[in-house]
Amino acid sequence: TRDTNTAVARGAVDVQVAASGAGLPDLKPTGDLNAKVCSTGTWLTETGGVTDFAISTSILVLRQVTAQLTGKVSLGDTWIAMGALDGKIVASGNRFAVLTPTGDLYAKEGLTGTWLKENSGVTDFAISPNMLVIRQGTAQLTGKGSLGDTWIAMGAPDGKIGASGNRFAGLTARK
Repeated sequence: TRDTNTAVARGAVDVQVAASGAGLPDLKPTGDLNAKVCSTGTWLTETGGVTDFAISTSILVLRQVTAQLTGKVSLGDTWIAMGALDGKIVASGNRFAVLTPTGDLYAKEGLTGTWLKENSGVTDFAISPNMLVIRQGTAQLTGKGSLGDTWIAMGAPDGKIGASGNRFAGLTARK
C-alpha cells in the first residue's frame, strides 16, 4: 500500500510516490502516472488523467477522471477494465479493495476476479494477501482470511490499523 500524503521532489516537479516490491510509480500533478521496476529501471509513462492509484508486488491499479478502475500486472501490459468504483484504493499482493465515500467496502482477488461487497458502514480497513480487517464506526475490529468468509471479532484497538501477510497491528490513540 502507499501513503498518499508522501510528496518528493523529482527534478523541479513535485510528485506522489509509492513503493511496493520492486515497483516504483509516481503520480505527477498533471495526472501522468510514471512507473519503473527497481530504483535503476527506466521510467515508463503508463497513462494520463490519473486521479488515484495503488500498487502491490503483483498489481498496479488506477482510477482515471471517469472513476473507471483499470489494472495491469506488468508495467507495459495492456490495461484491463475493472469497473467504476469511487473511493480509497488499496492493493496488497494479488488482492485489492475500494472503500467508497458511503462506507461500502468492495474487494477482489486479481484483475479479473469478481467484486465482492464485503461490508457496509466501514470507516477504516487494512488488507493483505492473507487478511482483511475492518472497523465500522467506533465498533471493535472484525477480520477474515478469505474474501467472502464470515467475519471474526478481533478486539477494539481505537487507532490506526494495518495488515501484512497474516499479521495485524492496531495502534491505540495516545491518552
